[in-house]
Amino acid sequence: MRKLKNEVIFLLTVIISSGACIETTKQVQPVVTEPTALATKVQKDCGNEEKLLYAKDGFSSYTEDKIRGKGVISFELQVNDRLDIYDEDDAVFGYIVLNEDQTFFTAQMPKKLVARKVIPELDFAAFDFDAEEESASKDYLFIYANGEKKKVKKADVKYRYQSWGVYLKKKSIALKPCNPLANAPNGGQNLVYDVRDMDDDQIKIKSSADCGGEESKFAPAQGWVKWRKKDLLMVDLKVCD
Repeated sequence: MRKLKNEVIFLLTVIISSGACIETTKQVQPVVTEPTALATKVQKDCGNEEKLLYAKDGFSSYTEDKIRGKGVISFELQVNDRLDIYDEDDAVFGYIVLNEDQTFFTAQMPKKLVARKVIPELDFAAFDFDAEEESASKDYLFIYANGEKKKVKKADVKYRYQSWGVYLKKKSIALKPCNPLANAPNGGQNLVYDVRDMDDDQIKIKSSADCGGEESKFAPAQGWVKWRKKDLLMVDLKVCD
């Protein structure tokens, strides 16, 4: 009889304990990750990809995941300004001009350009190239285009050099499937993020509704992810609508 009584007490204890566990699982935890939780989350299938950014009148520009310089140089073109790009042996690689009618002349550029972000359209104009530090030469800026080092005369252009840390903090980003946000639903995919902080090869991100238009998806999410792995960019830079 005592044995049966003890078994009943044991069963009641298990049921009560189970109920308490079920109740606690209903609590919603915020989606926040810490840098130390990243290492096992980054998959090994991230590789260098080229993505089309712009195509018009026989000219197309692509971005790539491979990081080729210490930072990024952004060129600014005003009416009649011309961006001349040279090979290292001084041969002309190509040039872009902003015409008086606010269109860009790109006919003298290679038909396919691979750079960080080149969009020759006035409303979204961007001329960003991976680059070496501006102090690398007194007279030239060294940039990367189509996977090779090129040069631009400093005296001929308006430009701004930014380290990768500064550049990323001014951009909106999206996550690659191979680089998910830990503890976030679907790895934090299909969201756009602002970069809030950087710690070596990791960045702290927070989802944003400011990029992508009214139909873009939004959910609150934040945490730390890798922005690079050696010389590969682990996030996508977004072009906001």
